[in-house]
Amino acid sequence: MTGDRPIYFMFKPDGLLAQAIECFRYEQGLPTDYPHDRLHSTVLPLWDRSEMDAGGVQRVRTLIERFCGEPFVIAFNRFNGAALRATAVRAFKAFRTDLQRHLRGANIPFPDYSADPHISLAYGRPARSSRVITPFVLRATHLLLIESIHGRGHVELGRWPLRPRQGQLFD
Repeated sequence: MTGDRPIYFMFKPDGLLAQAIECFRYEQGLPTDYPHDRLHSTVLPLWDRSEMDAGGVQRVRTLIERFCGEPFVIAFNRFNGAALRATAVRAFKAFRTDLQRHLRGANIPFPDYSADPHISLAYGRPARSSRVITPFVLRATHLLLIESIHGRGHVELGRWPLRPRQGQLFD
């Protein structure tokens, strides 16, 4: 992707989790110039706004209406000085693989992307060896399609609830 307006799928922490992560960031002495309402975990980048045709976003939105993703949790249990990282990532990777398969089936192009789930806390800060922390648990209940406008924030282009395929016996 080139340019400064990437479009991608993400999960965002809810308000309480974002506030808890913001407190952690403060405790670690990290800069707070990146607002906590922008905290997210990228699922899959698509393209930059400058690289897409006029109907690209609408095609993706229509396609995702038919995507059957289930909710799951991601426990961000490591910190490397710049980001929260998760180590148990099987559900996240399975979700992303299903999403990629769904997009590929409709000939929607996207770049290779296999990064483990993480939440960046300070851009431009060097990472160091990671350490175990008390987990921040993100409940992935909605898939978001976002356009990120460099230096200004996120524009939500779509939001889809994730639904269990079978009934739940327990909460």
